[in-house]
Amino acid sequence: MKNALEPNSLGNNSPLRPKKIAAPFLSSEKFQIKELELSLNTKCNLRCSNCGFKVPNQPEPFNNDMGIEQHIDSLLILKNIGVRIGKIVLVGGEISLHKDLNSDIKKIKEVMIAGQLEVVTNGLYPQGIDSTTLELIDSLVISDYVRTEDFESIWEQYAGSLRGEFNISFRRKDFWDDWNTPVSMSADAAQTAWSTCFYRNYDITLERGRLFSCSRIAKNRKENEGLNINDIQDISDVETYLNSTTPRPSCSTCSPVAGLPEVIVAQQDDGKEVALSRAAIRHMEQSIQGVRR
Repeated sequence: MKNALEPNSLGNNSPLRPKKIAAPFLSSEKFQIKELELSLNTKCNLRCSNCGFKVPNQPEPFNNDMGIEQHIDSLLILKNIGVRIGKIVLVGGEISLHKDLNSDIKKIKEVMIAGQLEVVTNGLYPQGIDSTTLELIDSLVISDYVRTEDFESIWEQYAGSLRGEFNISFRRKDFWDDWNTPVSMSADAAQTAWSTCFYRNYDITLERGRLFSCSRIAKNRKENEGLNINDIQDISDVETYLNSTTPRPSCSTCSPVAGLPEVIVAQQDDGKEVALSRAAIRHMEQSIQGVRR
């Protein structure tokens, strides 16, 4: 099933987007955390000039080569104190390059803490997404940096050939929030940004055995601004951390919410995405033809 999103030039924190009070942890809901983001790798096939995930210098999502088991241990602790998650969103790096993708997804599913599992990819390495991947997850999101109907159409056909009816979405933007320009906001501005932050609702991140209010804090390795999973005594610790009315120190330097001009999405210095998209389309066409024979 296609869930095509209309092209949207607004960044998540564009001043033109209506501001809503952030509610990252809802104690009255079945799923207290709406979405939790997990990185499984740091390798990427693009070098976007304004990458919010710090590629090519993205920190490892695990400590001391612990790998997926650190995520599993953290999720089990959260589950055992009563936390439930609406959707776990699996990302990279570029997640299709992760060689243990299917086995890691299986391990995450076995924890049984989340209502849904979603994979987000740039779609430029379809070889990394196979029929097993699609059987294991509930939805696939293509961050479409190619931004053509042909690219999205071939992805629909490819996913359909692997699994049949399936929930595939396309996010197509003209511009991004600026993640990297240095800023210094006043205490009042940081407080307003914190109270209405889009990312607090949809970008809670688990990395290196800690919960972070957003991926920017995690990717900048602000460990002291995260909640150490091993320090949690009960579910109230998670609620207190996520619903704090006090901004994190990083909020005063948060360029995505500082009202800066938006930047061109996924801009590459070498134009590599063109060659990658042609190779991706060629692979998907050959795969679809092989299935039809």
